[in-house]
Amino acid sequence: MTARDQTQHKLHERCGVLAKVVQSLTPIYHAPDTTETQRHLLETMIGAAIWYLPQSKQLWTGRISVAAIGSFHPTTGAEKPKLTADHEFPRKVAARELLTSSWVDDSQPAEKLMQLYQSRYGRFNYITPAENRKLMRYQRTDAFQTISKSYANAGITLVPVTSSELVSIRSRNSDLIDIVLGRA
Repeated sequence: MTARDQTQHKLHERCGVLAKVVQSLTPIYHAPDTTETQRHLLETMIGAAIWYLPQSKQLWTGRISVAAIGSFHPTTGAEKPKLTADHEFPRKVAARELLTSSWVDDSQPAEKLMQLYQSRYGRFNYITPAENRKLMRYQRTDAFQTISKSYANAGITLVPVTSSELVSIRSRNSDLIDIVLGRA
């Protein structure tokens, strides 16, 4: 079994158990005696479980922030610039969606969750750790509107790069960094 096949198998297994957990928690989430504080806890728990689903390169959107690209330029003086893989769709918002979805008629909940993860919940962009902290306030369940609005409100500009360009950016290729920043 290839590494990619192993990751897919692991993802399927985890989505299977997570779908069962969501189905089990949904009645509690909707119970009249469940408080908002308790609902937030359930959203946090499911959101954390989403974070622990296997992340693969295929889930990268192909976008990186301008600031992240710039941080790798050799002239910045940064010794070891870091990238944060930010789930563009907030995990807690995803958890709320899952907990408010109807699972009654779904005969293959693991496959449904896996598809949602691969198409929406698991997708990520590369940004700087500082940008990630700024973005958090716009990704809370009470503030989130859309992915693009969250990034815009946080002042983060994303640009598309190829996988090979990302490798060159990470290796601090100043010529390529200048070219990519010039396209932004």
